[in-house]
Amino acid sequence: SALRAFEQSLEVRLHELEAQVLEDYEAKAAMVKFRDSCRPRLHPGHWVILRCNLAIGTFHQSAMLEEPALCQEHGVLQACDEALLVLAAFGPELDDCRARLHASRAAALASSGEEEACRQRAHDLRAALYGKHRADSVC
Repeated sequence: SALRAFEQSLEVRLHELEAQVLEDYEAKAAMVKFRDSCRPRLHPGHWVILRCNLAIGTFHQSAMLEEPALCQEHGVLQACDEALLVLAAFGPELDDCRARLHASRAAALASSGEEEACRQRAHDLRAALYGKHRADSVC
């Protein structure tokens, strides 16, 4: 069907962009542009939009933690918030993903006074999944 062909073309482009973003932080700008071009045709919870937001929000997390200004440049906070809204419909099997999103939110909110609550949420999710000792070493 035409819809399936359309989704397949989006999936191919999404795979290309994910690979680029994994290689180069600056490729997030292309991912943002792609996500925004999909918005008029896809609902906010569509898997393409979700995967774009996950890539924008969680890829290169160490760079975002070291340089929080990068988060504003690519809309990391918005991407994380949108992804967390979609993931709210799912159970604990996605808690590790939620933890990464909360850690990225903490980076995006650095020096705002709100980052500690995000950091704690990420830690709590990881502690529930992997135990306190492992969560302490990651967070």
